[in-house]
Amino acid sequence: MQELPAEAVERLARVARLLSTQRTLPAKLETIVAIVKRTIPACDSAGVCLLIEGDPMSVGVTDRLTVEVDLVQYETGEGPCLAAIAESQVIRIDVIERDTRFKRFAPGALAQEINSVLSMPLAAHGRSVGALDLYSHQVNAFDAHTEEALRPLAEAASEAISRSPLYAYSLDMVDGLVENLESRALIAQASGVIMANERCTSDAALDRLRGLALAEGTSMRAVAERVIGALPAGVPSAEQRRSIGDEVR
Repeated sequence: MQELPAEAVERLARVARLLSTQRTLPAKLETIVAIVKRTIPACDSAGVCLLIEGDPMSVGVTDRLTVEVDLVQYETGEGPCLAAIAESQVIRIDVIERDTRFKRFAPGALAQEINSVLSMPLAAHGRSVGALDLYSHQVNAFDAHTEEALRPLAEAASEAISRSPLYAYSLDMVDGLVENLESRALIAQASGVIMANERCTSDAALDRLRGLALAEGTSMRAVAERVIGALPAGVPSAEQRRSIGDEVR
């Protein structure tokens, strides 16, 4: 692919600046992918994939072709878009048929006559939360010049996502859910240790953890982590169990 003309690069940068006038996140993302398809030579389809509550979803797309190729990735659990998000780096496939990285994704993409893919990660709040994806029927459709030209729009998309109160709220909900599940698992494990050491019921073990947390002015999770941390590797002997019991008293 030839280097984009200077005026085309400037046009992309200007569009990125003008995106601040759009009000909603979907409108901004749809504007971005529409401009990408019209401006980038050989780009036949474009879209934005976002992780929503941990699952990838096609949020802004130029046409149904994008959705079809995205679905191949979601169904197989692999592909350039998912890899770009997971690895926080640009993934480019010049010839899908010759690429060996995504063997389950390739047949579905080729069935849609897609031969080249470029996926650029999008970040919000310090993490990769999505990707800007370009699909082409041509081989060797994208190159380093394409990546450079896309960066202003990828940055605009990332900023739009970061500034979206609704998306920020969904990220916080996911973080809270994960933290809550992890805490519950740790507390349950620590309760099991206390039950084994003190030969008490689960309710009594939980009361023990609560009492320790209140006495120390800390959280039950912190106490649970200390109890589990005192557990020797492997199956503890009776003497070790007594030692652990002393540790939590």
